[in-house]
Amino acid sequence: MARIATGIATTAALATLVALVAPSSVNAEGPRVHTRVENGIRIVELPDYDEPESDTVRDDDAGSTDDDLADASLRPTIVARAGLAFGGEASAEILGTRLRSDMHTSLWLGAEFSYPLLPYVTLGGEVRSIWWQTDGDDDSGVGHHWLLDVDPFVKAAYPIRAGSSWGRVYARVPVGLTLSRLNSDIDSVNRVSTSAGLGWNLGVYAGVEWFFGRLGIGGELGYLYHAISNPVEGGGRHADLDTTFGQFGFQLHVAMAL
Repeated sequence: MARIATGIATTAALATLVALVAPSSVNAEGPRVHTRVENGIRIVELPDYDEPESDTVRDDDAGSTDDDLADASLRPTIVARAGLAFGGEASAEILGTRLRSDMHTSLWLGAEFSYPLLPYVTLGGEVRSIWWQTDGDDDSGVGHHWLLDVDPFVKAAYPIRAGSSWGRVYARVPVGLTLSRLNSDIDSVNRVSTSAGLGWNLGVYAGVEWFFGRLGIGGELGYLYHAISNPVEGGGRHADLDTTFGQFGFQLHVAMAL
């Protein structure tokens, strides 16, 4: 009995000590210490302390644009561009007579829509306005002529990722129809009447563009060739004025991924 009493006394002392110490080491609003007696022995039940929840946000819970960037290069794109074309020589032929003249700098304005078929292959369409003139026109007082190109094209592009932005390097080949309208100055200078004509064009371009979200900027270098024919009437005769020329051009553009 003396040993049991001693054990009870010792256990009670320990329980009292734990009860006094625990509140000071545990948040006042946290778990409490519980005791119970079984077969004359006081048992102290210590609480389980849960680990505090971390404030760290897991990567997979954080807001991320990785999914957006993954398919960014596969979105349809609209583009507006402007550029200048340099050099080249124009060749004009009418009634067996051929004339040659160096080209002045031409102005290009255009817009395109492209739709990716595969990660590296895109099909699209482009509309382009061109104002052009030769040295001979300038010397004769004839202003700039006008062309309208309507071209489908194939583009091969390689996408690049860099943080929250993305870009691509590409090459494209437009080919299509051309509507030609000669400046009316040529009628008065040569005492003839010219009409709108048709032709075709072929180009090869290489470029780069970079997107910040859905908006992007870019530039491209290329070569564009034209072959056009305009009806001419004068002196009671009818003939076609056939003109060909090619120029190297540089274009800047703004783009939006839809």
